Amino acid sequence: MTTTVPTIDKMTMKAMTRKAIEDAFVARGCTTSQKTAGAVKYTPISFGESDQRLAAIYGSKGGAASVWIKEETWSRLRPDVNPDNVRVEDVDLFGRGFQWAVHFDHYADPLILHLADIAVECGTERWERAKMRREADSRRESIRAEREAEMAERKRDPFA
Repeated sequence: MTTTVPTIDKMTMKAMTRKAIEDAFVARGCTTSQKTAGAVKYTPISFGESDQRLAAIYGSKGGAASVWIKEETWSRLRPDVNPDNVRVEDVDLFGRGFQWAVHFDHYADPLILHLADIAVECGTERWERAKMRREADSRRESIRAEREAEMAERKRDPFA
């Protein structure tokens, strides 16, 4: 007696892969939402308190789904990726804030979890830098406002 493994149709595989990717990021404390850009549906991924995106889930021509990531994430992930097994595409020209798309053909691909770990790590570092930069900008703005007020007090009224 032979056992047959049920095959998964293409649309189900795509949905399961998108869900596996989304679950990997949510398990790491990220938030997701469903967005559209014209006819393209995608899922941006970020931290709850952050206004920055870590990654985004898009479809994949010829594959099940793709994760669009930033340059820093790709540079850390690259040594662990075998170019014979993984399709990576330059998406910088689309102008969506991401530079690379990593394509997945199956929901059980172990690279999904590894990519999520690295994207969250890079995103956390980038968010911490942004918070420090915003704090410094705020501090400089308040100093500038104080100096302007001082100068306004010292200026003479030409009609007095």
